[in-house]
Amino acid sequence: MAGLSKGDRIVKADGHPVRNTIDLYQVLAARPAMVSLGVEHGGVRDVPLVLSYDAQQNANLGLTFAATAYRSTPLRLDGAFLHSVKDSVETVTLTVKGIGLLFQGVNLRNAVAGPSG
Repeated sequence: MAGLSKGDRIVKADGHPVRNTIDLYQVLAARPAMVSLGVEHGGVRDVPLVLSYDAQQNANLGLTFAATAYRSTPLRLDGAFLHSVKDSVETVTLTVKGIGLLFQGVNLRNAVAGPSG
């Protein structure tokens, strides 16, 4: 597809940096007929990508994105409990801050990004 091979990493789309799939899909949101991809694999090269769209106007890319696996170190019961308390406090704090932002009139598109933001 488009001169791409396994292990290639898309780093630009139409001159915009691509750090993640969201960046790529933001460029594709304009429904362009063609996109110039900056592809890294032992060096960066430009690859033209001619797009087609399905009935729901989603781009037919013909590629998959590699999932990243994370391994955590096993914890004893006391360490796991402390870790869970820390995570719970952080979640509650962020939730309270987020609710506070809603009442301050912050634009939701800028305030809510989700886990990948």
